[in-house]
Amino acid sequence: MFYRVGRSAVLIIFLVLAIIVSCVFVTRRPHASPLRAEQTKAPRVGASHEEPPVVSAEGLENVGLETLKPELGEQRAFRFLLTGDQLDLMAIEDTRGDFRKRRGPLPWQPGMMYGRLLDAGKQVVAEDTLPAPDAKCVVLDPHLLTPDGAPSPTQFTADGPVVFQLRLPKVDSATHLKIYRLTGHQPAAANEEPAGLLLATISIKP
Repeated sequence: MFYRVGRSAVLIIFLVLAIIVSCVFVTRRPHASPLRAEQTKAPRVGASHEEPPVVSAEGLENVGLETLKPELGEQRAFRFLLTGDQLDLMAIEDTRGDFRKRRGPLPWQPGMMYGRLLDAGKQVVAEDTLPAPDAKCVVLDPHLLTPDGAPSPTQFTADGPVVFQLRLPKVDSATHLKIYRLTGHQPAAANEEPAGLLLATISIKP
């Protein structure tokens, strides 16, 4: 009986000593300093500690504010009323804006409208083409269904007169504007008449 009690006491003493040793080890463990914790943080991707450069308006003195603005141009818009092959001028309006220059050759197909701006010497000073506003186009007709119940494609042509606009660069030396409905595929040179029907010749006041 004494042997069992003594053995239990030894075990209890051993457990108490183990707890005391572990507590001492924990209390003496070095803690990370705030500085070290700050250094161990993972850097943010793309982050920079450098201050962004300050741009001063004084550095733009030799540049000029006009060079920082988009280059503006003037164009003259001609508004027409087209009824079949009868063309009537409705209005002329001068516009100003950042117009993009055309890249590549001038589109040229039968049926397109072609505007040619001429000066007093009958020299071409500006030209442009645009799709015919009264041309037939293919649309889906919801009233004409296919056997599957889907809208059927059909040709559509605008009924009655059509209003359209042609914009050309504003040229002070221009005196006349000619409007054609093209019939050929080959673009005309500046010194020859284009293949097509001349719809109107409009006098432009200087």
